[in-house]
Amino acid sequence: MEDTFDYLNGYDLASLAVFLLQALVVQAANTRLCNLLSPGSGWYTNVEMTERYASLVTPARWAFAIWGIIYMWELIGMAYLCAMSRLDTIDWASVQYYWFAANLLQAAWAILYSTACIRSSGVALTSIAVFLCLLGYMIRDASGLDYALLAFPIWLHAGWVSCAALVNINQTLCSCSAALQLAAASTSAFLAFGVTVDALYFAGAGALPMSLAVVWALFAIRYELLFPAMVQHSKAYAEIGEVRLAQMRSIRLIN
Repeated sequence: MEDTFDYLNGYDLASLAVFLLQALVVQAANTRLCNLLSPGSGWYTNVEMTERYASLVTPARWAFAIWGIIYMWELIGMAYLCAMSRLDTIDWASVQYYWFAANLLQAAWAILYSTACIRSSGVALTSIAVFLCLLGYMIRDASGLDYALLAFPIWLHAGWVSCAALVNINQTLCSCSAALQLAAASTSAFLAFGVTVDALYFAGAGALPMSLAVVWALFAIRYELLFPAMVQHSKAYAEIGEVRLAQMRSIRLIN
């Protein structure tokens, strides 16, 4: 077919390699270099960091299970990319650098976050979201298996890290007043909604997985506020008061 995109297999293998490298670094950082470092060494797990910098947009712990879905789906996508000699609807050679940048930044984020460089990790997460959204936009015409195995998980990843970036930014405000944290949390919800609407407007229905990830994140944040586990470590949460918590519970959408 004339409109079929051919590939140099080396580029496909590079895309797989950078993904596997990123996954390895993330796992190592989240486990204190595979448990070679002990607590108190200055390295923290993601759960420890979430509790240490709890904010009003901290999601429920079960929400992070989406990472397993994202990683498995992207791994399948990379295997599909390497297995196919050509793709019909994606010119991967022209967009692969967005993928490289997002993965390298995610590896950097894992190290920064695990070492409590909270502001720098927020910049890294925001950059990851930007590169993934740009990648999703560049492959917005993908269809069939190209969309299902490559574009879909990329958009899902973009949605989740967009929310994670907002959470990370809110974590930098943990030492600020409760009023400022509440304002930041409210603004974050509107920003998450706005980013989703923009993605759907510019990239079309293909960006729907991003919307699903954002809805998942917002639901998990709401659940955590109603049934606190990690957010109870937040100074702002403690200052909300029982009256506000009672109001929140009275309008909850969950049992």
